[in-house]
Amino acid sequence: MENSVNDATETKEHTIKIIEKDYHGKLINENILMSMGYNDLVRWLKKIAKYENIKRTMLIVDQGERIKIIFFTATYKYSINARKDNYLGCTASCRKARPGETWTRGSDLPDGNYDEETFEKIVRKIVGYEMKNLQLEI
Repeated sequence: MENSVNDATETKEHTIKIIEKDYHGKLINENILMSMGYNDLVRWLKKIAKYENIKRTMLIVDQGERIKIIFFTATYKYSINARKDNYLGCTASCRKARPGETWTRGSDLPDGNYDEETFEKIVRKIVGYEMKNLQLEI
């Protein structure tokens, strides 16, 4: 039993190192994010996180000059970037390459001032991205 606990701890630490390397920053939690002055961002993120649980649904990466919030759906990876100098923006990336392609496609979503209006524009665009086309047109 003790070995499985140690293995789980080692796996978690290894995963954290890989994420921090891939995203060029340090993984932090919402409490640290609030202590950095991003209280509004935490409040906005809780509105869209499942059960308002940020730590179970999003990665928060401190990249020095900016904060990157990463979350996933079945099809896309979304990255919300925030900077204290009044910037908020988002990108969407496909999680899988299309047949015959060796890259994943991505798109810029809305960006603008670090405010709730920009955040709401981002959320609306994410909802639109996630909608599926109907097979029936009337």
